Amino acid sequence: MNLRKLPLALASLVLVATATTSAHANPASPTSLTQGRNLLEAVRQSKRFDRLTMLLEKAGLTSTLLTPGRNERGFTLFAPTDEAFRRLPQPVLDHLMQNPDTLTDVLRYHIVTGRIRSSQLKAGMAPTTLQGENLKVERNNRRFRLNGTNLADTDIVATNGVIHALDTVLLPPSLRQRLVALRLLAGDGRAQNLAGGTPNMGGRQITRDNATGLGGQAGSPVPEMANDLLAVAVGRSRRFSTFTRLINDSHLTAQLQSRGPYTVLIPVDDAWNRLPQSALRGLMADRELLRDVLTYHIVPGRVMTSELKSGNTRSLSGDGINVRAGRGAAKFNDAILLEHDIPANNGVIHAINRVLLPQRVIDVLASRGIMIGGG
Repeated sequence: MNLRKLPLALASLVLVATATTSAHANPASPTSLTQGRNLLEAVRQSKRFDRLTMLLEKAGLTSTLLTPGRNERGFTLFAPTDEAFRRLPQPVLDHLMQNPDTLTDVLRYHIVTGRIRSSQLKAGMAPTTLQGENLKVERNNRRFRLNGTNLADTDIVATNGVIHALDTVLLPPSLRQRLVALRLLAGDGRAQNLAGGTPNMGGRQITRDNATGLGGQAGSPVPEMANDLLAVAVGRSRRFSTFTRLINDSHLTAQLQSRGPYTVLIPVDDAWNRLPQSALRGLMADRELLRDVLTYHIVPGRVMTSELKSGNTRSLSGDGINVRAGRGAAKFNDAILLEHDIPANNGVIHAINRVLLPQRVIDVLASRGIMIGGG
């Protein structure tokens, strides 16, 4: 063997051994897969943070997530997912969009200087945010919560920090007080309706007035509640996510936050999934047609299932719904009642298993080559 080449051969063996040991000691993991991206790139590249990305750009905070932070300590970003923003009461979101400084404060309330991994979280911690107010770390059933909200995902590592996903948008305590004063939130932090949030009309308790459309008795008192129909639909069941998203996309949120009262027949998500994809695309491409379908599920008046009467009733779209009431069961056109009497301060919700389609909407879709059965 050539002795001159011996040192080089030994060095090569050392490098190979070191590389092999590193590969076994640090197997591929979510953390290692995110290396090379800064916080902004990590947020932009995730499909869960589209709304957050848009708001960061609107607030001019994207540059913050590009920097290494003070003394190169990096940042911890508690990132609300798109679902978290969908759960935010529409009046609050509208307020943020109309007040850039307030929006900036809310977003900065989700950013902390320094990298805080989930393994470093401790109950009682109160990290100070870039907005200036503190967060509160709690522990519940072996899971950590931040200001009472769950960490949906943790330890998404970037070159200049770490991201923890949240299933709720955090509101600074000082802002929450202002929102309560503006009657956009109730005192317990839940949504108020746009009509002022108080369940009364002219100093009187709300009653089931205008309820004769579904056969209800006018004048029956209803319990006072803090949430309007939209807030109840968003918070009550994840089975209503498609309906609430379409209501938002169609700019009908104010309808479900007004005084009403209304009876809302909400198709569960599976009902929307059973629609032919061509029909759903056709509705999404024609906002007015989609609004007709959505308002077809809203009837003036507040009617509990015990008050239903068989017959034809007119919806907000102007089209009639055939109601068949029976003992322990009810049908609306061909839709079956799945869950009933979900109360709100401005109406009541009944869950159904099919999407209701007015005949004229079916005819319009058919004229466009989209065939579908009756609703």
